[in-house]
Amino acid sequence: MDATPNGIDVAIDDASHVADHQQFTIGFLINHMNKESLYVIEDLHTERPTKIDKTLNVLQNYRKTGNMNSEVLSKDKCKIIENRIKSFKFSLNNKIVVMRVE
Repeated sequence: MDATPNGIDVAIDDASHVADHQQFTIGFLINHMNKESLYVIEDLHTERPTKIDKTLNVLQNYRKTGNMNSEVLSKDKCKIIENRIKSFKFSLNNKIVVMRVE
């Protein structure tokens, strides 16, 4: 990403609210996030219906099991996310998730 040669410190996903878009976006941006950065996805409760598992469910399952399983992302990309996300905080009745990236 030429627009961010020094990496990203904070990313806020306030885009389409479609699960596969949200999951693709974190899969793309995770390699551009600096250490100790924050990744935020908002409006998880308003995800538009698709055949893909909701991002909220994917992240809650990852938090519970330690395994990132996404129908949108490759297993290699899921492993990268597992290795980079160090903590989660779901806020406002699961409407927002804040993740610390390392």
